[in-house]
Amino acid sequence: ILQSKVWQAIMALLITLNAIVIGLETDIPAFRFWDLVEDVFLFAFAVELMLRLWVLGIRQFFAYTNADIWWNIFDCAVVGVGVGDALLTAIVSSSSGSFATLFRMIRLLRMVRLFRLLKYCKQLYLLAFGFI
Repeated sequence: ILQSKVWQAIMALLITLNAIVIGLETDIPAFRFWDLVEDVFLFAFAVELMLRLWVLGIRQFFAYTNADIWWNIFDCAVVGVGVGDALLTAIVSSSSGSFATLFRMIRLLRMVRLFRLLKYCKQLYLLAFGFI
């Protein structure tokens, strides 16, 4: 299921929606539910990561023979930073401006995952990497 085109499309949609929300969060900072919206996205990404870890097992997930090892490490880092940000925000209860900006920029790195998802759409993958 995790390798199906439907699942990958759902994840691509979540990543895109998350990027839009981050942009809106910058443009409309007065909206008081941004933290809740971000936590929902973080939860979805964390569940997806845990599912992939569970299905593959930790050894296969981080195996050098796994073609997606660097994406897996990237996903762990981005989700880990997101969880750290959520915990830090919960403990401190008000993020410092510079740290909040740093964590927002790191959350934007989730968009890089869209390139990973392109490999499931062969023509888009060839088009995207044909320019490089």
